[in-house]
Amino acid sequence: MNNNDTIFALSSGHGKSGVAVIRISGDGLDTFAKKIIKKSDITPRHAYFVNLIDDENEIIDQCVAIYFPGPNSFTGTDVIEIHSHGAPAVINKIFDFLKTQNMRIATPGEFSRRAFYNGKMDLSDVDGLAALLDAETDVQRKSALRSMMGGDSETYAKWRQDMIEISAYAAAMLDYAPDDLPANIYDRVIGKTKKLYDEISSALNKYGVARAIRNGINIVLVGETNVGKSSLFNAILGTTRAIVSDIPGTTRDVVSASIDMGG
Repeated sequence: MNNNDTIFALSSGHGKSGVAVIRISGDGLDTFAKKIIKKSDITPRHAYFVNLIDDENEIIDQCVAIYFPGPNSFTGTDVIEIHSHGAPAVINKIFDFLKTQNMRIATPGEFSRRAFYNGKMDLSDVDGLAALLDAETDVQRKSALRSMMGGDSETYAKWRQDMIEISAYAAAMLDYAPDDLPANIYDRVIGKTKKLYDEISSALNKYGVARAIRNGINIVLVGETNVGKSSLFNAILGTTRAIVSDIPGTTRDVVSASIDMGG
């Protein structure tokens, strides 16, 4: 994928809404920003209320436009955000206009990919962002936000630094005579290695919990006919979702639901 293309995408949700956010990423977008804002000198990160006009001098919509020059932007390249009305007709018209400006629709995840390529995010941050966008419970939100804001990256960076230090000590033990080394170097290497091993093992043991928080847990209610599966199902949900009857075999199809229980 060409990282120099100018790309755009709808950053807000699809469907009718009061406001839609269309994000544009590319190099040298200051010229286009001045064109749509109709000013020869624009202030970065300043919101401008504009009549967005196409090349045929037709007003597309009244919008708010914000210019973020790189590298101080989400992707590290120049970024423009257009906040328009959220009608599908408006969004489609803006897309048609942007296509005439030598821009293309971004592929899924391409903005995050650019942020990664340009050093704005690492893989843990990108993974955390994806989890945050998928979060359905408050616990999922907190876990994903911690990852996206560098919590996991800090842990991995510390482990990497510890590994480098242990490797350096081990290399010194191989390259130098014992008399030329600190008296406690062996104990130091063993202590650091054990501490690192315990930290990584602890993290791996908690992976199941972390995965359950992120993905949820699939629970199946199984039992003989007329033992109360549907009643239990409805009680858990707090609503009548499954038919309850004393006639055996009333529930023949799979009945499923998602529920947030304490996050």
